[in-house]
Amino acid sequence: MSEKFIVEGWKLFKGELFSSKQTTLQRLIDEKPYPSALAALQQSKKDHGYTDEWYREHLWELNRQWLSKVQSAVIENNRCIAELNQKIVKVNDTRFRYNYTEKELADLQFMQTLIKTRILNEGKKDLTQSLCILDEYIDTQEGARAIMFLSADNEVGKYAKVRYEVASKNAKTAAERAFDADKAAKLDSLQSQLLPYMQAAVIGNKMLERAEQQVSRDMSERAGTIYFQDTSVSVDNAVRAKNEVGGRWGYIPYAVDQQITRECAKQAESTAVPQQSPHEDSVNSTLSQRETSEIAVEDISAVTTTDSTENSEKRHESRQSKSNFANVSIL
Repeated sequence: MSEKFIVEGWKLFKGELFSSKQTTLQRLIDEKPYPSALAALQQSKKDHGYTDEWYREHLWELNRQWLSKVQSAVIENNRCIAELNQKIVKVNDTRFRYNYTEKELADLQFMQTLIKTRILNEGKKDLTQSLCILDEYIDTQEGARAIMFLSADNEVGKYAKVRYEVASKNAKTAAERAFDADKAAKLDSLQSQLLPYMQAAVIGNKMLERAEQQVSRDMSERAGTIYFQDTSVSVDNAVRAKNEVGGRWGYIPYAVDQQITRECAKQAESTAVPQQSPHEDSVNSTLSQRETSEIAVEDISAVTTTDSTENSEKRHESRQSKSNFANVSIL
């Protein structure tokens, strides 16, 4: 498209908003460049007196550029969402690691044995008594760690699991608590960054859907104006039409393909010449000979009748003349 046909409304598509390779979807949503460009295009047609064909061609190009820009913005927005989700998963998967010393492992093993023995002997497999024994040790860091490990024991694990959540909190060191606080802050920050992209994705997907529908309608209209003005459209022309539309736009929408097929079928039916069968030809030939003979007989009869009438009139005149001559002689 030549520069002289770039109207004022198109400056939005060539300005700062569209100068970069990637445009954020949020900017397209906030600044709404398409309505402004469309209004400017309509005003330019009115001011300069451009034809409807000129306006239609520029509108098609405007819609195509808008679709391309929305597509790239949606792709970029989805990429940012994917990156943030990966970061969230990575932060969630991080765990605090603590290396126990030999003394700490020995003390932990002793505490587990002590608590288990008391539950089996004093608790007598009673839930209330067993929980009372666990509560005696759960407030200390070593006791809380021992209860956490006992939750996997086959004999007393069902009692330790009841107090597992409280034990996991009491078993943490100061460093582990700081780690958890920092992890929660990172997750909150990532979630806050993700929220605007998710909101923009909802609006952007709807914008993309409408832009694709508009371009599909434009392609259907273009195909109709280019390929269906001549009444002698054939199937070969339909194939060429589909190939040219596909090469120009990169793909053929289903609606365009169906419209081309329907239009070609209609044109083929309207231009088709019905052919007669050999039987019909022979019947028509026989009827033609018979009709010819009848017409000939009718013509001969008409001529004969005319001649007979004229001769009769002449004989009547002759007799009348003789009668008049006889009358004159007698007088």
